[in-house]
Parts: sequence; structure tokens; C-alpha cells
Amino acid sequence: MLIQVNVQNFKSFNESNSLNMIASNKLRTQKDRLYESVDVTLLKSAVIYGANASGKSNFVEVLRFMKECVINQEIPIESYNWYCRNHEDNKEKISSFSVQLLLNG
Repeated sequence: MLIQVNVQNFKSFNESNSLNMIASNKLRTQKDRLYESVDVTLLKSAVIYGANASGKSNFVEVLRFMKECVINQEIPIESYNWYCRNHEDNKEKISSFSVQLLLNG
């Protein structure tokens, strides 16, 4: 189960951005929306809202890119050009991705 996804310097994501699926205390009473393990309580689903051009589609691209890298066991050659173009110096910086998963409960 997905706990957290982090991305930096990819498409429109300059600084580190994350999607965190850990449930807040406000939702702890709504058991039907939660997955509870011994260590952590997670949301079963989430919705991403935002204005036009705010990065929603690029976040889906982050997930697609990471999936393709894992399945193909290589980084696509064209990805060298997918850095965040909002700042000139990002071309020389690495892009970073991380995923935190809960496996086997």
C-alpha cells in the first residue's frame, strides 16, 4: 500500500513535493476510509485538486515514469530532458524520486 511519494526537479516540480497517504487524526473515526496496520493508519484513496497548470497531470507523469523505470529496469534516454525548466540551473541538477510502501501488512 502506498504511504508516500516524493519528487524533485521533474517536469513542473522544482522543490521537493510529496503525496502523503498517512491519515490525520481528524479522519481516525471514519474507519471505512482507512487502512489500519500495526504501525500506521493510511487513507484508502485520495483526490488531487488544483487550478489549471498546477501540476496535477505532471504528478501522474511522475507515477508513470517511476512505474516504467521499475518495469523496464532502466531509465528512458529521453528523460534527461524532463527536468524542471522553471530555473536554468536545474538542467545540471539531478532529479530525485522516492516511494514509501507498506508491504505484507
